[in-house]
Amino acid sequence: MILYLIVLAIVALVCYSLFINRIKGLPPGPPPLPLIGNFHQFDIDMDPKFVEWKKKYGRVFTIWIPYPVVVICDHDLLQEHIVKDGDKFSDRINPKVMMNLLVGGEYGLLFNENHMWKEQRRFALHALRDVGFNNATVQNTAIDYAQQIVGRWKQQGKNKQPVDPTMGIMVGVANIIWHQTFGRTLPYDDPLLERVKDLAKELFDALGHPAVLALELFPSIIHIDKLLGSPIKRFVDVNNFFIEQIEKEIAMLKQDSNEDEEPRCFADSFMKEMQRRERKGEDPGTFTHPQLVAACYDLWTAGFETTVTTLRFMLHYMVSHPEVQRKAQREIDENIGKRSIQMEDQKLLPYCNAIIQEVQRLANIVTLNFTRLVTTDVTIDALIINIYRTLAGYTIPAGTGVIPEFAIVHMDNKEYERPEYFCPERHINEAGEFVKDPRITPFSLGKRSCLGEGLARMEIFLYFTSFIQHLYFSPISCVPPALNTKITFTRSPGPMIFYLVLLAIITLVCYSLFINRIKGLPPGPPPLPLIGNFHQFEIDMDNVKFVEWKKKYGRVFTIWIPYPVVVLSDHDLLQEHIVKDGDKFSDRINPKVMMDILVGGEYGLIFNDNNMWKEQRRFALHALRDVGFNNATVQNTAIDYSQEIVARWKQQGAGQKPVDLTMGVMVGVANIIWQQTFGRTLPYDDPLLERFVTTMAHPAVLAMELFPSIRKVDKFIGNPIKKFIDVNNEFLALIEKELAIVYKDFNEDEEAKCFADAFIREMKRREAKGEELGTFTHIQLVGACYDLWTAGFETTVTTLRFAMHHMINHPEIQRKAQSEIDEQIGKRNIQMEDQKLLPYCNAIIQEVQRLANIVTLNFTRMINTDVTINGYSIPAGTGVIPEFSIVHMDEKEYERPEYFCPERHINEAGEFVKDPRITPFSIGKRSCLGEGLARMELFLYFTSFIQHLSFYPISRVPPALNTQISFTRSPAPYERVKYIRNRCGMAEKSASSFSVLAIFSTVPLRIIISVQAISLSNIYETYSTQSLSCENITHVDSLYFRSEMLLILLCLIGVAAYYFGINRLLGLPPGPPPLPLIGNMLSFQWDIDKVFLEWKARYGRIFTVWLPYPMIIIGDHKVLQEHVVKNGDVFLAKKNPEQMMEIIAGGQYGLAFEDNTMVKEQRKFAMKTLHEIGFGSAALEDSVYHYALEAVTRWKKSGDKEVDVSENIMRIIGNVIWNVTFGITLEFDNPVILEYRRVLKALVPLLANPFMMFLEFFPFIKKGIRNTEKSFHPDNDPSCYIEAFLIEQKSREEAGKPEGNFHYEQMLNSAATLWAAGFDTTVSTIRMACLQLVNNAEAQKKMQKEIDDVIGDRRIRFDDNKQLHYLGAFLQEVYRVVNVLPFNFRRQTTQHTEIEGHKIACGTTVLPQFSMVHTDPKEFERPEYFCAERHLDEEGHFVKDPRITPFSLGKRACLGESLARMEVFVLIATFVQHCHFEPIGKIPPAVEFAAGFSRSVKDFQTSYFEMLIILILISVAVAYYYGINKLLGLPPGPPPLPFVGNMRSFQWDMDTVFLKWKAQYGRIFTVWLPYPMIVIGDYKVLQEHVVKNGDVFIAKKNPEQMMDIIAGGQYGLVFEANDMVKEQRKFAAKSLHEVGFGSAAVEDFVYHYAQEIVARWKNSGGEPVDVSENIMRAVGSVIWKITFGITLDFDHPNTMEFRKLRQALIPLLANRFMMFIELFPFIRKFDFLFGGPTRKLKEAVEREHAMLEEAIAITKQSFNPDNEPSCYIESFFAEQKRRKEAGIPEGNFHHDQMLNSAATLWAAGFDTAVATLRMCCLQLINHPEAQRRIQREIDDVVGDRRIRYEDNKQLHYLNAFMQEVARHFNVLPIMFRRQTTQNTVIEGHPIHRGTTILPQFSMVHYDPAEFERPNFFCPDRHLDADGHFVKDPRITPFSVGKRACLGEALARMEMFVLLAIFVQHCDFAAVGKVPPAIEYTNGFNRSPKEFKFGLQNLSAEENFQ
Repeated sequence: MILYLIVLAIVALVCYSLFINRIKGLPPGPPPLPLIGNFHQFDIDMDPKFVEWKKKYGRVFTIWIPYPVVVICDHDLLQEHIVKDGDKFSDRINPKVMMNLLVGGEYGLLFNENHMWKEQRRFALHALRDVGFNNATVQNTAIDYAQQIVGRWKQQGKNKQPVDPTMGIMVGVANIIWHQTFGRTLPYDDPLLERVKDLAKELFDALGHPAVLALELFPSIIHIDKLLGSPIKRFVDVNNFFIEQIEKEIAMLKQDSNEDEEPRCFADSFMKEMQRRERKGEDPGTFTHPQLVAACYDLWTAGFETTVTTLRFMLHYMVSHPEVQRKAQREIDENIGKRSIQMEDQKLLPYCNAIIQEVQRLANIVTLNFTRLVTTDVTIDALIINIYRTLAGYTIPAGTGVIPEFAIVHMDNKEYERPEYFCPERHINEAGEFVKDPRITPFSLGKRSCLGEGLARMEIFLYFTSFIQHLYFSPISCVPPALNTKITFTRSPGPMIFYLVLLAIITLVCYSLFINRIKGLPPGPPPLPLIGNFHQFEIDMDNVKFVEWKKKYGRVFTIWIPYPVVVLSDHDLLQEHIVKDGDKFSDRINPKVMMDILVGGEYGLIFNDNNMWKEQRRFALHALRDVGFNNATVQNTAIDYSQEIVARWKQQGAGQKPVDLTMGVMVGVANIIWQQTFGRTLPYDDPLLERFVTTMAHPAVLAMELFPSIRKVDKFIGNPIKKFIDVNNEFLALIEKELAIVYKDFNEDEEAKCFADAFIREMKRREAKGEELGTFTHIQLVGACYDLWTAGFETTVTTLRFAMHHMINHPEIQRKAQSEIDEQIGKRNIQMEDQKLLPYCNAIIQEVQRLANIVTLNFTRMINTDVTINGYSIPAGTGVIPEFSIVHMDEKEYERPEYFCPERHINEAGEFVKDPRITPFSIGKRSCLGEGLARMELFLYFTSFIQHLSFYPISRVPPALNTQISFTRSPAPYERVKYIRNRCGMAEKSASSFSVLAIFSTVPLRIIISVQAISLSNIYETYSTQSLSCENITHVDSLYFRSEMLLILLCLIGVAAYYFGINRLLGLPPGPPPLPLIGNMLSFQWDIDKVFLEWKARYGRIFTVWLPYPMIIIGDHKVLQEHVVKNGDVFLAKKNPEQMMEIIAGGQYGLAFEDNTMVKEQRKFAMKTLHEIGFGSAALEDSVYHYALEAVTRWKKSGDKEVDVSENIMRIIGNVIWNVTFGITLEFDNPVILEYRRVLKALVPLLANPFMMFLEFFPFIKKGIRNTEKSFHPDNDPSCYIEAFLIEQKSREEAGKPEGNFHYEQMLNSAATLWAAGFDTTVSTIRMACLQLVNNAEAQKKMQKEIDDVIGDRRIRFDDNKQLHYLGAFLQEVYRVVNVLPFNFRRQTTQHTEIEGHKIACGTTVLPQFSMVHTDPKEFERPEYFCAERHLDEEGHFVKDPRITPFSLGKRACLGESLARMEVFVLIATFVQHCHFEPIGKIPPAVEFAAGFSRSVKDFQTSYFEMLIILILISVAVAYYYGINKLLGLPPGPPPLPFVGNMRSFQWDMDTVFLKWKAQYGRIFTVWLPYPMIVIGDYKVLQEHVVKNGDVFIAKKNPEQMMDIIAGGQYGLVFEANDMVKEQRKFAAKSLHEVGFGSAAVEDFVYHYAQEIVARWKNSGGEPVDVSENIMRAVGSVIWKITFGITLDFDHPNTMEFRKLRQALIPLLANRFMMFIELFPFIRKFDFLFGGPTRKLKEAVEREHAMLEEAIAITKQSFNPDNEPSCYIESFFAEQKRRKEAGIPEGNFHHDQMLNSAATLWAAGFDTAVATLRMCCLQLINHPEAQRRIQREIDDVVGDRRIRYEDNKQLHYLNAFMQEVARHFNVLPIMFRRQTTQNTVIEGHPIHRGTTILPQFSMVHYDPAEFERPNFFCPDRHLDADGHFVKDPRITPFSVGKRACLGEALARMEMFVLLAIFVQHCDFAAVGKVPPAIEYTNGFNRSPKEFKFGLQNLSAEENFQ
């Protein structure tokens, strides 16, 4: 059986994921996985994921959980469907498992079925309204509670003690709901409330636990609850507390209830309705006690958690947004005052309402809305409009889940600007009025909206406004707490660890490793959920996998299929339990699906219930015994059938016709069973028997039991199930037909004639006595008959087939058995009593049964009581497989168990010993009913067959025993080629010896026989090229696969070692595992600090990253201080971007990336200069202040228009730096600054590459230098940096000193550094400060107040920073947050040092990442939160924080720090003094960054930048993939992959691939394997270069490793070393010419062999003829003669023996493993891992060489140097002698060269000529009209005379035919590779010396540009208009140029003479009506697959008509 469930599963998985939505007509969505749906894509917070999916799939999409749910996430659609079509969406998908845990069933007000929900919801609404839900009383209660809570908080908060608001809120909310539900409230200090608070939190936390969430989908997870920490148990315990409390409240209410009073609460109303119905005798319906408990539960949980959570969110937002809180408090003070707030005050408090609505928008408390259920088919219109679709309407079928996901609307940026930003103002209109937003729906919509919405809105409004009316909420520290939400059943503020994925992995691992232990089962292979161990199953489980598992896990182990089954695999255990304790193991696990299909239910004698089985088995045993089962009559019947079968075979085999052997055996076995069952026999040739068994073998049929749904895809896999059912139904119909006959002939007065008759008799008896029929029904009769026949038929037939196969393979055993029969029995019929006389025959049968193991997997027994096996307690109901076949193949039981040896069952006395371990019929109470009959049939049929016939193979090598695994194991069909059956022979033992040939057909269970009048001695092997090649290539491909796997494994090991161990190996600090070549760059992003901090937390204060060289990251303040600051000289050098500096500056110049040898000098000069010119002086400060006032003036003039802060800030900073650098004071609007602004704005954000801007502003820098040079006067003091530089140059020049580093390039780049570093960073910092002022209005007001108090109206000076504390704190916080440089400059250690215990070598790259400290949560609380107050002490004084280092530290700190600090302070202070910054609109701009060389604030617009490193990697990959050829100057070609090139595209028929590439890339192109190879497949190019310029291409690219293996070096005439090519080819050509290559003598020799072949074919007697063998003998003998001078007899074994060796050798030479060895020679060391292909190759070559050595030795003996050489070897000897006598070194004329040259002549001349001649014959069969034309031409031109080679000039059509064969059949699939010997040019492409060239001549043959319809065989294309043959130079089967085939002349002569003679004397016809297909066997060369033809002598004239 070909088991393809895995492939089927993968295909199904892909199809399911990609097309399931489309198949079901659902909206698109993320592709789901079977069983888990989209759970693998779920996140902690699903809202962002839903937003992402909405963008990708539209406003309605489908998710699977794991059933399909349609998500609607658009406001308009929600309104249209959930509200307007509410009835259609009113049902819910109920979590049944959860409801059972919570309230004991589907009760309550949330999750229940539609009818119940409607009734209960209607009642609840009325009841709550009647008891005062939302009325004034409830309102007053809420106000009172609010006052109580405020009072409590004031008391708790005395002395600034922190207050936990949760308890107060919970008490207030809980008591109102408690009062409405149960009619009473609880005191504030009631311990029950504290308990409720804690347990409510625990309950909702538990509801959000992944294990609890997964419980609904995977209820069995409860079994591993302990392993997960018992979350489900905790959840159940907490839930039970609430249920008990509700029960108590209801009990209390019952005691106080009074029927005459109005109901006081919901529970009271419910009980009164129950009492009313009970009094009136009405059906209580849904008004039951469980429903009351559940309804109270729902009211409390739904109304409690959501309201409490919303209020907690509100207080959190007030703490985080104090300005919003104060604004709300002002509104209350102005409109309400100190009185209590009422619901009527809502209109007076619009801002408070806006806050509440904004909190509800952002909170989205319910993480995933409850799923609605569509009650009727509905169309949801997605309105997807694009160029492909104008309207997308999806029809959602009834019963589909729908999630109205309101939260996505709340967070949709198409609905709300900056939706994540908290802004109540967005809900206030221009008139200051609150606007209710219909898009915000916290209480859901439609008919399933929240019952208590009114109460919840009241509570939220009254509590919130009352709280902020009386209290001010502030954080404990200056930094407010972060809003970290925890996702439980609802979303609420607080921490949460969500580990669903981890849970799944743990569950999977625990399941696999511990499931057997948990269940107390024996150990076994770890199973997977749902599929068990199926992924580990193999085709042959008994002989391979079970034996392996037995060794690993013991003699009893557990497998899962997918339920657990215990396998017993030990003889003693089987005896102990299955036999002795048989009753416990008598039940079966029945295949119900299969039984339903087979017989309509669990009927029959095999698969049925234990009680039924016992009764039916007992009856069957008695009935069969009574009708003569196993008696003498049956024995005689079997003997008669065996005689009839033998006679039929003899009769059918007369005249050498094929005989169906299997059919005879099937009829013989079947008829005995049929007779016992129905009392009559079947027709001999009934085909139904065969069809039934073959259809049942299909894997899909076998898989159906486990996966019944596989029937739905039956038509996609060829309808095997339908075919099986159809045949089964035919068979059932036949049984019914037979039973109808039995019913008709039934006679009560007679004895039962058969089983069916006995069964009917029992039925009639019971009917007559009025007894129950019980199990004696007609359908049981059908099932029993079915089982009797199938069980007894297939196994017995298969066993006999195995027996015959073993006889063929072991003729000596067959002869020994025949001798025993002859001696003991003679010619009489064999009886069962003769068993004792035939011990050896019995031993054969027992050995066959041991090895056959026909039942692949024994039927599963079921334990009906608890039992202990091998120490394991197996519970009742567990499956047990008694796997006898493992015992049969256990090497502990049998020596060499796989070896067929009947002698092992014969004792020393020669007696047969029955082996109790061999149990082919099972043992115990479920053993085979028909064991006795089967044993009798096997003995009688087997012995009768071999008594009269001998079985033998037609060739020397018998067929291999390949089994096919299906329902049973049987001998596989031995298929050689498609159209002819291969034969194994059988000879009758008689005087008139003849043979019977048994042929395995293409149909399973079928053997054909034909009779042939030839003796055993004349049978020759008929193995074809195809047969050996296919088998070997299959083996070789597996080696190739293994070699690939080894490479992959080695790569993976290398990568893993690199990945996990490179840092330790190099002694570096630990760090994230890097990848080869790219290191950790894939993890990089512009905000790298986030990544670095994560790594710091994982790997320590210093760690190593790779990019791709190692770099040590220091991101800890203490380490930075200790090493980078204190030990500054060690870290003074920088790791400069050398290539970049070379491009943009011509070298490492400037003040940032200057050469490390000039650092100290240039920094010292720059610092001195900047100090001297007044860096930080009062004059410079005045200039800054002047520019600041100019900016303020311009902003004020703008009026109310929006202001772009960036432009004016850039003008200020640019002008100051321009002045400092060049001494030039620019006007405020100077275009230089604006132009630079343009460069900066365009290049930095878009390219994310800062260095591009240097190229842009260098012209500005040069212009500035030129202007300074013009005004420079050397006698004056320098006024700027450039003047100081010019003075230094002049002083050096005057002093005669070399200029050193004071040259123009350094000056230019230093100016550029001052400009770029001082401009970009300062501008970004000031812009960030302005943005923070806009976002933090409170901070701005504080600064303005501080400036007013300290400065007033006077001018601000830098000295004022000592008094402006809050401003200083604000700016320091800006420095901390902005982190202008995302990636600090890399340093390089100047000497060895040690950091944190790690030894750091000199030259190591170190990154002091100061900015990491700024965002480290260990250093700063909530580092992402902007909070200036963190830098103030308790007295409000500014505290300078040494951890904040925006200008770096140490000896490479920023030169311009003092100027930058002054600029930032003066400008911001001046701006705040004179201006107030506000956002445009209600919502301030987001703080987002544009990433570049430095990080800058985006211009209030959002833009996204990919990481530069990813771009680089992609660019490199694309450059390699598409540009490697261009880069190396090679011709274009298919893009290669690294390491493997284009090898994955290779196949045996490469011309198809090459022609495709030629059409795409041109006449020459490059392929990679993995080195580059230029392919030439164009005729003109081949002629121009390979032919005319032959010397350039004479060298070959030899397979060096292969030649080393097979020849010990590059010898021979094909792959000889390139330095010996000319010499050896010249010698060979001369020698072959001299010995008569192509002479008349050789032609006579060929003619003689042709005549011999024709004669033999004619003597075949009309039997199909195998062309291959005789052609091989003829061609081989000719080459042998030319090579060795030895004339072989036609039947000499050397030729065929050599042919065998070549067939074994060629596939090994051509396999892909050899290609890998050529590319990666080291793989040869791992040869043993792949079955030793190189060893086998060497052994095959040694055997071949041994034959050649023998022939050389014979030639040497007869060699006479005085005579002319008669063969190539004699010429070689003569040359050796000549050189020796002349004193010339032997050179290349040594023995190895001679040996390999002989091998080359033989191999090259033999395979190609034979393959071409066979193709000619095949084409003659396929084209009979061409054959007749050739025959007619020969008759006309030659007649009856002998054909000579010179006749080819007149036989035009024959030449055309042969030329077309040469074109159509390319013997070599890939030509030999050449190597250029010098530089050359091909098609304009320079080709370097040593380049590999493939001149693929065969491509020309199939090129549609050269030949019309090249795939069509047409000899006429080679004839001119007069019918004359035209030689086509484009057809080059022997190659061209200086490496063309040496034997072309001989080959052409051979093929012409042989083919002409064949056609002259024979007529080739197909065997049967259909000619054989033209198919190839691919190896080192291509040859046609084996075929045979029918031969007709040309004697009748009509053959030519």
